[in-house]
Amino acid sequence: ARKIIDLASAEAARLGHESVDTVHVLLGIIREGAGIAGGALSEYQLDAERILQSYESVCDESDVTLADLEARSRLEADWLGHHYPGTEHLLLGVCCLNHSRAARLLEALGVPPIDLCHFVIEILGHDDEWERWLTDHPDMTHSR
Repeated sequence: ARKIIDLASAEAARLGHESVDTVHVLLGIIREGAGIAGGALSEYQLDAERILQSYESVCDESDVTLADLEARSRLEADWLGHHYPGTEHLLLGVCCLNHSRAARLLEALGVPPIDLCHFVIEILGHDDEWERWLTDHPDMTHSR
C-alpha cells in the first residue's frame, strides 16, 4: 500500500497537481499493476488513459483526505482479519468512501464502487461474508 501512495504522489507531480487525491491513488494502483487491486481494475477495463480522460469531470469536486483513506484502508484490513493494508484494502477504502473523487469517477465510468468491492471480496475468498460486509458497510447504498 505504501508503494501505491508513492506512485500516487508521482502521478500528482507528473500532472502538475499540488496534492494527492483519491484519483491519483487509483492511478497508482493501475501503475503498480501487480496487486489484487490492479487486477480488479483491469478486470473492469480501467486503465490510466481511461481514468485520466474522465479526471476533469471530478477534479473540481471535494475529496477525502489521504489520512481518511489510509484510516479506512486499515479498517478494511481489520474487517478482513489482515495484519496490514494492501492494495486491495486501498481500493476498498476508495470505494467505501463513496463521496471521494475516485468513487464518483468510477460511478461516472459505469463501474459502481459496490461492484468493485464485491469483486475484491470474492478474490480474497470472503464471498461467503458478502452479506455481512454489506451490513457492516451501511454507507454503501447500492445493492448488487
